[in-house]
Amino acid sequence: MTQRQDPVSTLLDEARQCELESQTRVLELNFREAADLQVVASLLRNIAKDYSKKTGQPLCA
Repeated sequence: MTQRQDPVSTLLDEARQCELESQTRVLELNFREAADLQVVASLLRNIAKDYSKKTGQPLCA
């Protein structure tokens, strides 16, 4: 049986994944994609923060 992950943790995990992908793109000298991935990561963190404020769920993962 699989356990469902809460939305805040999911968003933060996706943000971390984007940051890791961004680092890979930098190593490949693909700075435009790296910057785009950083923007997505920031957006996901902001969504998680807003969701956390609205639901009272702690912002930790």
